[in-house]
Amino acid sequence: MIKRAITLSLLCSGLLSQVQAATAPSDAQWRNLNQTIVTRHVLPRYQNFADATAQMAASSEALCQDATAENLSAAQQSYHQAMDAWQGIQHVRFGPIENLMRSFSVQYWPDKKNLTGKHINGLLKKQDETSLTPEFFRNASIAVKGLPAVERLLFDKAGLPAFADNSYQCRLNASISQYLADLGKHTAMEWQDYATSFSSPGDGISYYDTDVEASTDLMKALVEPVEVIRDLKILRPLGTAAKDVNGKVKPRRSESWRSSRSLRNIEVNVATLHDLYSGQGEDSFKALLSAAGHQDLADSIEANFISVEKELQTIPAPMFSTLEQPITQQQFRDLSANMKTLQYALSDAVQLLDLQLGFNSRDGD
Repeated sequence: MIKRAITLSLLCSGLLSQVQAATAPSDAQWRNLNQTIVTRHVLPRYQNFADATAQMAASSEALCQDATAENLSAAQQSYHQAMDAWQGIQHVRFGPIENLMRSFSVQYWPDKKNLTGKHINGLLKKQDETSLTPEFFRNASIAVKGLPAVERLLFDKAGLPAFADNSYQCRLNASISQYLADLGKHTAMEWQDYATSFSSPGDGISYYDTDVEASTDLMKALVEPVEVIRDLKILRPLGTAAKDVNGKVKPRRSESWRSSRSLRNIEVNVATLHDLYSGQGEDSFKALLSAAGHQDLADSIEANFISVEKELQTIPAPMFSTLEQPITQQQFRDLSANMKTLQYALSDAVQLLDLQLGFNSRDGD
């Protein structure tokens, strides 16, 4: 009885010491984290998107000037680079990218009613020259001026003949690409100004009142996208096969399936979130979580990211065709489960760091 009491006492002492060891990050720690992430993660990625869309616009224009197989391949490759860049920054949905619905203009997806297809087909049918102007795209539907529209035009089954003789289709693609280049340029420039808000919150000029408020936006950019990837990019294409091995898959619900990069998008997304979590070393969310006394959870989340990345490497591409295979379906079901584990672990981290993420932009979807 005495031994049992001693053991219980020691156990309680150990738990108490763990609780006491856990300390909330200071304002200075939050500010240092914010500035590091914005400088090393956010700004370079928005600049990368600006550079990639500028190259896409140049390649699209070159294709119209000389419709060769080489130039079409170059234009398609520039699209892939622009989409890589977007997938690497689309998780940061606050700040200048919110202005004028820029985020949705870049990529209106999922497009459940095929609005992009309907708008593009309508423009190709009318061949109205005024629809190629910057003024038109400033007021056009978000469904017709983003990367999904470029994908439809550049990866047309008709191939090279669709772009011959400076065709309307070619010029429409060039116009959309130029719109995206302008959007990317202005967003990157505006982020340079917005970034100063993370240095002096509460000064009457900053967009934030406190360091914690600024950190909350960055933490949202880490946590919420995990759910988006799982629900929209994995489970949605799986269809009823997500829960039933005899269910029916929906390959056309895959993101960017026309350019055969659905799986690539997920890979870039996960690698990006992993970088946001621990890519800044001593100035990362992982380091802050460890410093706050939650080393085990910090290491567990890191292991979760590594596990998901390794699992993605084993899934055959393109997702559009391999999704029909039962083995691949099981791989995606397993991936979905691992993403859910990662989502829960990150949610636990948020609570332990005493952050309140508040409204989820996906609530009510």
